[in-house]
Amino acid sequence: MKQLKQLFRLVYLSKRFPFVRLRQKRKALLVLVTENEANCRTQAEKVLYEKLRELGYYPTPRYEVGGFTINMALVPYRLALIEKTKNVDEKKLSRSMRKKGWSVLYYEDDKILVDTHDYLREIKQQARPTKNVSV
Repeated sequence: MKQLKQLFRLVYLSKRFPFVRLRQKRKALLVLVTENEANCRTQAEKVLYEKLRELGYYPTPRYEVGGFTINMALVPYRLALIEKTKNVDEKKLSRSMRKKGWSVLYYEDDKILVDTHDYLREIKQQARPTKNVSV
């Protein structure tokens, strides 16, 4: 009976084919808080990192999710901050990140260096607290 319960924890039913699927283990949403400013590659990343730390967030630069390297990630909120570049397909990247449970915000280097207030306001709106883990 105990083994049957453990099996049902690993399997779930879907409305689409295949109807019986295995649950995938996700990465933990808790990250060891360390000073990662040295991992920032550009000046805009460093500025963004410092501003987020001042606001009480713990950003993780160069975080990897499903084969993609995110410029800056707020892991507990599953929020990815990615630099806009010409060689990145934003729609495809956003869709694949959404499938993994992440939200994506894009930024431009020059706008971050000049004025970060608008972008930080957007981050605050997206980074709302989720379930209380401590209870």
